[in-house]
Amino acid sequence: MPNDASVVPLGLDFLAKGSALATLPDLGSRISRHSKGNSEGEKNERPIHRVLTRGRFRPLADISEVVEKLFG
Repeated sequence: MPNDASVVPLGLDFLAKGSALATLPDLGSRISRHSKGNSEGEKNERPIHRVLTRGRFRPLADISEVVEKLFG
């Protein structure tokens, strides 16, 4: 990696398995919850949000691979 202050190092990028132009697969039924509780300490569900496991994604090595997957 070059020692240049203008270059921002990227972490390990992930992209959902499949083509960028394909429709999204079924996201499952595991509903996420708010991270903070309400005044009663309850963490309510977020009905529109789903919890996705890391296994549903595949790692991409660098930004060029991200661009290739997104734009072909």
